[in-house]
Amino acid sequence: MNFTVDWGTLVVSVPVMIATCFGTIKFIGKAMSKEYFDKRLASYTLELQKDLENHRSTLEKDRNEYIKRLEEEIDKNKKFREKYTEISFTAIQAVREEIRICNKFSQTKDATSDELLYKKQKDLIEVLDSNRVYIPEYLVTLVERFIKIFYDTCTSYSAFTYEYKENPNSKNTEKFYAINREYSTELKSLHEEIEKHARKELAGAA
Repeated sequence: MNFTVDWGTLVVSVPVMIATCFGTIKFIGKAMSKEYFDKRLASYTLELQKDLENHRSTLEKDRNEYIKRLEEEIDKNKKFREKYTEISFTAIQAVREEIRICNKFSQTKDATSDELLYKKQKDLIEVLDSNRVYIPEYLVTLVERFIKIFYDTCTSYSAFTYEYKENPNSKNTEKFYAINREYSTELKSLHEEIEKHARKELAGAA
């Protein structure tokens, strides 16, 4: 039996077979490569999801702790404000009452007594000093002005009454009367302004 090689067919078939094998290898390579990267991507995605969940859990925990601390701070500030408001209410009332006493005193004959004047002034200063940290600054300023004018009102009244007894028609009598009237007017105005602001502050503290 004779074996004959068809070289023409062989020449055509070999490249075809080589191309087919190369294509098959390339396809298998691509398939294996895609499967490998798909697995890597799936693994990486899972790791990212785990990290995200851990991070989200940490954020949630931190958030809850922050909210808790914030609520505690708010509660603490609320209690402090309530306590401060209560003390401020008492402080304003104490100063307000002492001012009323002094204002009334300035309209009596006792205002000519240096001893009583110094005592009333001293009492008002002590009440203000012991409560000034709980009273608004603008109100403290008004009270300090009141203390000065209160003293000037009483001393000018004392000077006027003395001069009036000695020389009722003298120019000094008229001068001291005018001075006392000016101070008395300012004292009244200050008292009314302090009362207005005190009522406003007390209404806000209620």
